[in-house]
Amino acid sequence: FIPLRGERVNGHDFVVSVIGQGASASLWQADQPHRPENVPLIIVKNTYEALIKLAKSYRQTLKATFIGVTGSSGKTTTKDLIAAVASQGYPTQKTAGNQNNEIGLPLTILGLDRTTKVAIVEMGIDNFGQMDLLGQIVKPDVAVITSISESHIDNFGSLEAICQQKYQITHWLNEKGLLIYNAETPLLKEYAQDHPLKQRMVSYGVKIGDLRVKAYHYLESGLAFTTNMEDYEYKIPFFGEYEINNALAAIICGNALGETAAEIEKGF
Repeated sequence: FIPLRGERVNGHDFVVSVIGQGASASLWQADQPHRPENVPLIIVKNTYEALIKLAKSYRQTLKATFIGVTGSSGKTTTKDLIAAVASQGYPTQKTAGNQNNEIGLPLTILGLDRTTKVAIVEMGIDNFGQMDLLGQIVKPDVAVITSISESHIDNFGSLEAICQQKYQITHWLNEKGLLIYNAETPLLKEYAQDHPLKQRMVSYGVKIGDLRVKAYHYLESGLAFTTNMEDYEYKIPFFGEYEINNALAAIICGNALGETAAEIEKGF
């Protein structure tokens, strides 16, 4: 058990009851009073910092391909689509719900099985410096940036600052990695062009991008579309045109994993 101190609740208050419910041991922050006796404790300077260190250390033992997904919107749907595609060929795990912040993300890492071959990790930030913290834990092999919008603009001050902070994910990208980004977000497209990487960069969009839509039409169950790269018709169980963008990101990931169009379609 890792007890964290919040604004209203202190996890140390629950250590004894959690041990009683079956936890093997608990961390304990050294400056916390009322340390319980006859309870297996590991004393640390700071439990939050210990959580981060544990996640970093465990990440380095894993052989999985890590796909980090960030952006102002579309993260969760894109993460789920990538996971659905990846699972057609590999043991796959993903961030549960939206546990994508500086507490949820390390917990996601620590919850990964050693047998997992592809891990899709959602990376959400709402202030400066957070992407560097998340990035150094995940160290993604593939980075996906879905969008840039005014979400959390009060903290960042401008769209340009949001774009710069999201793009920080590339600082932690595997040197042989891949950046996938939405070319239909003008600010992101321009920023990526002005800040090229030595790693491979692939853009996508319904109308513009390296991977784009040739044609699409509506079905009773969603949308069907073809891309400029092939004549294969993909079908997705969504009706919004913007959802095609999320699917395009998943197609690029599937291709990078060596999956066929039929496997990707089955994932959708």
